Amino acid sequence: MSECIIIKPEDSLIERTIEFLRYSERDYSANIVLFPGRRPGHFLRKRLSELVRAPYIPPLVFSIDDFIDVLYEELFQKTGRKLTPIDAVYLLYQIYRKADYRPGREAFVSPELFLPLGIKMFKDFEELHIEGVSPEGLRNLEMAIPELVEKNIQCISDFYRDFYRKASEAGFSTRAMRYREVARGLTSLNSPDTTSFRKRALDEYNILVSGFYAFTRAEREIIQSLSEITDLHLIFTDGPGLKERLSEFSLPLKEPSTTKKAPPKITLYSSPDTHGQVLKTASILKALKEKGQRLSTDTLILLPSSDTLFPLLHNCLGIIQEEGFNISMGYPLYRTPIYSFFITLMELVENIYNEGIYVKDYLRFILHPYIKNIFFRGDDLGQFSANEITRILAHSIKSFFDEQVLNLFISLDEIEKREGIFSRFFDHLSEEIELGKEELMKHLRWIHENTIGTFREFQNVRDMAERAEKVLLFIYKNSTAPVHPYFHPYAEGFMRLFDELKNSLFADYSFSETANYFNFLKGYIKNASVAFEGTPLRGVQVLGLLETRGLRFRRVFALDVNEGVIPDGSREDTLLPHKIRQSLGLTTYKDREAIMEYYFNTLLEASEEAYIFSIDNNQQQRSRFVERLLWQWQRREKTTETERFLKKIQYRVNLQSPVPAPVKKTDEVLEFLKDHSFTPSSLDDYIDCGLRFYYQNVLKISSKSTTEKINLGILTHELLNQYFRPLLNRPLLREAISLKRVAPLVEGYFSQKYGQTLDGKTYLIKRQVKARIEDLLSRYFIPLCEKHRVVIGSLESELKARIGEFNIKGRIDRVEQRDEQLY
Repeated sequence: MSECIIIKPEDSLIERTIEFLRYSERDYSANIVLFPGRRPGHFLRKRLSELVRAPYIPPLVFSIDDFIDVLYEELFQKTGRKLTPIDAVYLLYQIYRKADYRPGREAFVSPELFLPLGIKMFKDFEELHIEGVSPEGLRNLEMAIPELVEKNIQCISDFYRDFYRKASEAGFSTRAMRYREVARGLTSLNSPDTTSFRKRALDEYNILVSGFYAFTRAEREIIQSLSEITDLHLIFTDGPGLKERLSEFSLPLKEPSTTKKAPPKITLYSSPDTHGQVLKTASILKALKEKGQRLSTDTLILLPSSDTLFPLLHNCLGIIQEEGFNISMGYPLYRTPIYSFFITLMELVENIYNEGIYVKDYLRFILHPYIKNIFFRGDDLGQFSANEITRILAHSIKSFFDEQVLNLFISLDEIEKREGIFSRFFDHLSEEIELGKEELMKHLRWIHENTIGTFREFQNVRDMAERAEKVLLFIYKNSTAPVHPYFHPYAEGFMRLFDELKNSLFADYSFSETANYFNFLKGYIKNASVAFEGTPLRGVQVLGLLETRGLRFRRVFALDVNEGVIPDGSREDTLLPHKIRQSLGLTTYKDREAIMEYYFNTLLEASEEAYIFSIDNNQQQRSRFVERLLWQWQRREKTTETERFLKKIQYRVNLQSPVPAPVKKTDEVLEFLKDHSFTPSSLDDYIDCGLRFYYQNVLKISSKSTTEKINLGILTHELLNQYFRPLLNRPLLREAISLKRVAPLVEGYFSQKYGQTLDGKTYLIKRQVKARIEDLLSRYFIPLCEKHRVVIGSLESELKARIGEFNIKGRIDRVEQRDEQLY
């Protein structure tokens, strides 16, 4: 007999599910167990092993999606490759291009622009289809809506109809199509005259559906049909809103007893930021360990936000390294180091102009940890490791371009042959090695060819994906990237994504511009995530909220329990307005909030102790679930105070900058100072800040800003030097000072030094230098020549002198004679 069973939150769903299993000796194969996800199945099999203590034949355990796939493919013998999201977007794009009326008009005319819209469309269509809303039902809404909205909805309904027709004709299936097909198939099995083998096959099983809360319409129809074909037990954990949900089924209901266990011990914490809650969690775990408490799979760290995962990894989970921990949650691919690497590479390639690489982009690329730690292929490297050679080379390149002051475009060939780069490399070595300039040039060219060269031009999307794979494999095989934390799951996630693109319907599509390929790839990555799939049967569990469905934990640490996180504060990311979704019976943000409330409440009610952390500052506030707990406690204690129920996390951070210790003048330093030639600027440094003098003049470490100021001054002096050099040692006449000479002089100087194509900053500086020189000539030199007889005797003359034990040197910009006076 089929029935609905409600169990108390403190009861183990796994234990209660096992109670309803049929078995003969150690054979449980006559049972099918369905959970919302795959995770509870691991715990069910483990518990059965502990109870049986001998080999046994397990029940068939599925997630609901896996079960539908089995029914679709094996019971009903349906075929049809499942559409990936990218293939669904391709079909939708073909429909969109041919449509007479298109939402957004020309805003989504190319695939990379259409991609986010297409993903949103596919998500909406799947929801409409699984809820049994027909295209006609969407088009003929019985509600008043604005004319433009109505026109868009009618267009969307046409896309909706054409999409599933096109997918079916092409032999594809989707998750929603499979659910609807199975729902129809099971309904047909329930007709009185049906005695097919399919019905008999299902009738042989005892089916248990455990751990659910909200059902789609297709799921309700499937469960109702199964309950009429065979014995079906629906097992639910009691929680807010559950009974209203169960009214959707016409099945007898067994409610739990009214006896309750002692309420869990809940401690609320208010933290000023993420690190505060992570550090407090670490201190509690450490204290539990010191008390001899066992930390195992009955301890949960709930992470509703992936933002906190890595602070937790680096500052907390190391404490339980011996006991082990399991992370099972999704993490966005666009937040991984591999994505940042590809962004760096794409920006570099996208900004190439006339074979010139924008230097600022190139420096970001060459200094990326994946690039500057590529192994040097050679022997006899002395004390240096293979990746240290590349790292020294990368920083030598940076040092070289820092001294160029201004950003500019330069070809890869020029970079590979610049003498200044390789001279700096050998200057940076602490010992001599058997390595020549040619080998370094070859190494740098090898890096360029396998990264920038590989990823510059594409024939189509497949070619782009294959080249992206090549670049990632090059990094994997030839650098220290694989030893970086979590590189392997990240890399696997990207390789799967590239494989999807290679085999997608977009594979043969060609874009006109490289930038379009990059925008397409970035848009697709934005919607992808990598799953941390650990070992669920070992160690402390680190899970997202939905990963806890069907599980019970004795000890719970809930982090980020803030408004906008639990519950999720974002409204529907959908093309359908809220009121239309309500009218069609689709899920809304209110339904999502109810689902979160149910699973959060049942999780706490099932625990014995819970630590709930929320961030409380001027940007974030406590979740309404925390506020409800506080209100319940205040009402019980008849008080309006919150401080007695809420522990504030405080930690001190010393933000005071320590005063640097003075550097002792050793005999070696004194000897250096005797031989050093002091300039006016270095004397200023010595008087103003001895440490600055030490770093810049003794250790030769200059800040970039200081270098820029010096070089800008040198640049101006060089141009004035070039202008006046033809006028040396003769009277400076008014007609000799021509402003027309300034423009070609400046143009020639900048073209020779920085190339024909200048970036915005360099161009503005060129304009500024030209204006300043013209201003100096017209406002100073021309009036000076009109009043005096002027003869320039020398330009940029260097003077040296020894005063006592120290060398002094300087430079005289200009020596001139005015009338009879020398200046």
